[in-house]
Amino acid sequence: AFVKNHELQIRALAEPALGDVHLALVGEGPSESTLRRLTTDLGLAGRVHFLGARTDAHLLYGEFDAFVLSSIAEGTPMCLLEAMASEVPIVATAVGGIPALLQAGERGVVVEALTPGAFASAVHSVLTTDSAPMVEAARVHCETLWSLDAMMDRYLDLYDRIAAAVS
Repeated sequence: AFVKNHELQIRALAEPALGDVHLALVGEGPSESTLRRLTTDLGLAGRVHFLGARTDAHLLYGEFDAFVLSSIAEGTPMCLLEAMASEVPIVATAVGGIPALLQAGERGVVVEALTPGAFASAVHSVLTTDSAPMVEAARVHCETLWSLDAMMDRYLDLYDRIAAAVS
């Protein structure tokens, strides 16, 4: 849970730039009690919602005004691909494969500094500007490269190349 760095999201929510924005945390883990205590200590109990473990998390993306990912380490996060396919604006930290996936701002806002102020500023930007072009670029990219059809086409192409090489 520490790797997902939910503490950054909660601390960013306390920044004045985010006014009365709410945060929904999906999942559960060993740091939940610490995060709940931090939420209370910062006076955010009414604005942070702990949704617990969900098998339908992918259905929630469309209900959010933005999707935020504050990890300190990632590869290619499935939740980010789900958010891209769900047409929700994205704010994510610049770790692992995230900058390439979001094309450094073309498909989502990439936050370089792991500070509450920088994260809050990025979230505020996504919530107050027209993010439709960014959301559409993310959806198209996800559909083009990460959909089931696209993945199957790449596997079939790989199998064809292997078959050609061994014959």
